[in-house]
Amino acid sequence: SAPSERVGDTGLVITQREPYAGEADTESGLPRPQDLMYVLYTSGSTGKPKGVMNQHDGLFNRLWWMQQDFQLDPAVDVVLQKTTFTFDVSGWQFWWPLMTGCPVVFAEPGGQKEVDYLQRTIREYGITTVHFVPPMLELFLLKPAELPSLRRVICSGEALTPSQVNNFRAQYPEVALHNLYGPTEAAITVTRWSAPKERDQLPVTHVPIGKPITNVPIRILGPEEQLRPIGVPGELYIGGVQVARGYLNRPELTAEKFVSLPEGGRWYRTGDLARWMSYGNIDFLGRIDSQVKLRGFRIELGEVENALLQEEHIQQATVLLRKNPKGEGFLTAYFVAAGNPSITFLRDALASRLPSYMVPTYFLQLPELPTLPSGKINRKALPDPDFGGGDLSGDAPQTEFEEMIHAAWAEVFDREAIGRKVHFLDLGGHSLTGIRVVNRINEAFELELPANTIFRYPSIASLAEHVERTIRKLLEEMDRN
Repeated sequence: SAPSERVGDTGLVITQREPYAGEADTESGLPRPQDLMYVLYTSGSTGKPKGVMNQHDGLFNRLWWMQQDFQLDPAVDVVLQKTTFTFDVSGWQFWWPLMTGCPVVFAEPGGQKEVDYLQRTIREYGITTVHFVPPMLELFLLKPAELPSLRRVICSGEALTPSQVNNFRAQYPEVALHNLYGPTEAAITVTRWSAPKERDQLPVTHVPIGKPITNVPIRILGPEEQLRPIGVPGELYIGGVQVARGYLNRPELTAEKFVSLPEGGRWYRTGDLARWMSYGNIDFLGRIDSQVKLRGFRIELGEVENALLQEEHIQQATVLLRKNPKGEGFLTAYFVAAGNPSITFLRDALASRLPSYMVPTYFLQLPELPTLPSGKINRKALPDPDFGGGDLSGDAPQTEFEEMIHAAWAEVFDREAIGRKVHFLDLGGHSLTGIRVVNRINEAFELELPANTIFRYPSIASLAEHVERTIRKLLEEMDRN
């Protein structure tokens, strides 16, 4: 409708518009289920904002499911609203209390980042229900507190880790902890997993994103849109009533992301890599666009992160492909941990779960991972590793075998000072440099060691012992013959 103008009390000219009624039912004036409810802009992986158009029926289904599952009670419950309205999670913090008649307490600006303030607010107002992005939950748990009113904590927006779940259970054994997953393009939430309370199911070693919510079918498909069996990764597709209308004024992008499948209906291609697990749960493996190619191997960074998070001391972790000044790529793991776990221990632990080419070369322990205003990890703010390797001189070679192997390492790495117990990977070693090292050793000692020898004996000292044993065994066999 055309705007009209009036002069306000302060003398300012105020422009007014009649309420938007273009899609409303003309008889009742109420919106219809298929009418547009809101447009929320999200940057996505490209950094270019795109407006997601969600309808009333999708948001209603989301809120209706939440009430059916969580049973918010207006006589008991109080919801804390602390999420910025530009983040889609804020939606249920506004609308769920409104539709159920529950009180809602608005946190003061900036208060969502202050643990003392949040704990004080929860106690003062008897808050029962609160949402955390997992990195903020991590900070919240650093200061144990008595919060008798707290009944449920809901997490979303970032991967919830086993360490966070176990720490939460230790401090709040009777409080429900729920892990929700969903994109803006599908009305906030499409799956839910609840942390167990039973002692025999703790500690948790893996956190899935859970099972689909009511009226939201999920498919995990391969490149040709074929169904993936249990355990096989694929792209996660979302169908049903919560799928958004599309992107505002972006028909090409809408056609790319909102597609039809042979079984019928509109489906949203999330770009997320996932797999079905037993008991109907879904395992989130990261973004498909986070797949990298390193020395001929395709690697899912999310799979490496999940393996690292299985270590009980690791609280947060992310893995990136970094390039050194020569343009060579290396996997780099950034993590927050309780205490100071040995890098050698972490590397060996990952080597027991992953192929050697998926084990990060560099491990950087940080006091905390940098975050965006939404609470998600700000990967662009993570520091580069020390590609120079720092001081890796250590003890000099002690035997003739060690001296010869040291010479091979020095040639391959173009570095004279290498300690006899320095790990091959700490020098920036990888599968190709490993082959070069083993080839030089085979030439020097007239052996036929396999290329993976370097990963079984990753220091000059251990490799020298192996070479000496191998030669002694060969000589013994020659004497017997």
